[in-house]
Amino acid sequence: MLLSATRSFLFPLLMALISLTAFAQQEFNRTQKKQYEEADIYTEFGDYHTSVGMYQKLYETYPNNQIIAFKIGKCFFKIKGKELQAEPFLKAARETVTDATYYLGRIYHLQEKFELAIQEYKYYKTKSPREISDQEIDRFLGMSQRAKEMMLNPVNVSINNLGPKINSAYQDYVPLISADELTLYFTSRRPGSTGNLKDPLNEYFEDIYISKYENGQWQQATNIGAPVNTNTHDATVSLSSNESTLMFYRTNETLMEGDLYVSEHKGDNWSEPFKLSSNINTESQEASACLSPDERTLIFSSNHKDGFGGKDLYRVVMLPNGKWSLPVNLGPTINTPYDEDAPFLHIDGKTMYFSSNGHNNMGGFDIFKTIYNTNENTWETPQNLGFPINTVNDDIYFTLNANGSTGYYSTLKERGFGRQDLYKINMNDFETESFLIVGYVKNNQDNKPINAIISIIDNESGDLQGAYSSNAANGKFILTLLPNKKYQMVVETDGFETNYLNLDFSEEKGYYNIPKEILLQPK
Repeated sequence: MLLSATRSFLFPLLMALISLTAFAQQEFNRTQKKQYEEADIYTEFGDYHTSVGMYQKLYETYPNNQIIAFKIGKCFFKIKGKELQAEPFLKAARETVTDATYYLGRIYHLQEKFELAIQEYKYYKTKSPREISDQEIDRFLGMSQRAKEMMLNPVNVSINNLGPKINSAYQDYVPLISADELTLYFTSRRPGSTGNLKDPLNEYFEDIYISKYENGQWQQATNIGAPVNTNTHDATVSLSSNESTLMFYRTNETLMEGDLYVSEHKGDNWSEPFKLSSNINTESQEASACLSPDERTLIFSSNHKDGFGGKDLYRVVMLPNGKWSLPVNLGPTINTPYDEDAPFLHIDGKTMYFSSNGHNNMGGFDIFKTIYNTNENTWETPQNLGFPINTVNDDIYFTLNANGSTGYYSTLKERGFGRQDLYKINMNDFETESFLIVGYVKNNQDNKPINAIISIIDNESGDLQGAYSSNAANGKFILTLLPNKKYQMVVETDGFETNYLNLDFSEEKGYYNIPKEILLQPK
C-alpha cells in the first residue's frame, strides 16, 4: 500500500521534471546542452556555486527561459549569504515553474515580508505536481505566523556585535567563552588560516582563533595554531570550565568524514589532539558537543540512522574505568524529525541550550532552553528564547556566562562585518542568582600549580554537587554554587594532604566573584 502510494506521488513529479528539462533544452545546441546537463550534475551534488555560474551563462543567451531562471534562483537560495539574490529569477519563473512559488515564499520570509510569504505558500498548495508536501508547507506557514507574532512581542535583551577585532568579512561562529569571560575561542573561515587553503567550494578552511579581554575590550583575535589547527577543517566545539580541555571538530584529508577531538592545555601550549572514542565518533556526522562542568557528561549531536530524523542530541557519561558509556538519545521532548544541534550545558549542570529547526521556531535554526529534572529524569519542554535573539536566519551556537546575565552566539544580521558574526547578548530578564568561584590550587612549598580534584558537597543533604578539576598549567578552577546553602569543598590529589574548606552562602544573595588560593601540603 505504502509503496504504491509513493509511486503514485513520484511518477507525475518525475514526468514533470523530465518535461521541464526537455523544455529547457529544446533551444540548445550540442555544446549548450552539455553545459546544461553538467550544471544539473553539479546541482545534484550540492555544488551550487559552480552550477549557478553555468546556468547564468546560458541565461545570458536565453533570457526568456523560465526553467533556467528557476534553477538559478534555486541555486542562489541554497548558497548561504546569497539567498536574496534568488528573488528576481524566481519571480521570472513563477508563472511556469510551480516550485518557484514555494522558494519565493521562503525568500519573502527571510525578508520578513510574512504576509507575502503566507500568500505564496497558500497559492503553492493549490498547485500540482510539486516538490514540497502539504505537511511541509503547513510547517512554513506556521513559521511565518509565529515569526510575525514573536517580532511583535520582543524579549528584553540588547544585542551587540563583538566588533572588528573578533569578526571578519568572512564567517565567524561557534563562540566558546571561559567562565570568567576573559578568553574567547571561536571558528573562522578567514584568510590566513593554516595553510591558507580553500575547500572545493572556494571557501577558506575552518580554523580556531582566540582573543583575550583586556582593558575593557577584546584584543585582536589570533590563530591558535598547531597542533590544534591543520590544513583542513578545525572548528571549536566545547571548552571545559577551567579552560584546560578544548574539544573541536576536524575533517580528514579527504574532507568526506570528520570526528570530535580533544586537546589539553599544557603550560602555554596545547597537547597533540586525540580522537574521542567510537561510542561517540561514528560513520555518521558528530560535529557539535558540550561537556558538563564536571567533565563527566557529554551531550553531542549526530545524524545517526536510529534517531528521530536529521540531527539528534545524545548523551554519554564517564564510566568508573574512565571510558565513555554507550550513547543514549535524549528522546522526543528534545529531538524532532528535523535538526537539533549545537548543545550547551550551563555551568549549573542542568540547564541546556541548543538550536533546532524543528521545534516552534521562527525560521532557520532558533535557540531553545530546557532544564533537566533530576527527580524525574526528564527534560522540560524546550522554550524558544524569543525575538530578537532568534530571527528568520540561522541563530546558533549559543553559550552563556556563569550567572546567566550574558550570552554569546553567532548569527547573520544587517550591518554585520561578514556573512556570520559573533554577538554578545545582555540577558536583562534572564539573570539567575549564583556564586562564581574562581580559584587556584598550588603547592605551598614552591607555589607551583597543581592539578587537583575539587569536590563540592551539600552539607544539608550530604550529596555530591559536582566534581571539578584545576588546570594543570596554572592551577585555576572555576565553579558556581547556588545561594542559601552551606557547602564543603574537598581538594585532593596524589602526593598531597587533602584540604577541606567550608563555604557558607546561607545568608548571602546575588552574584559574587570570590577568588581563593588553595595551598596544598606535600605528604
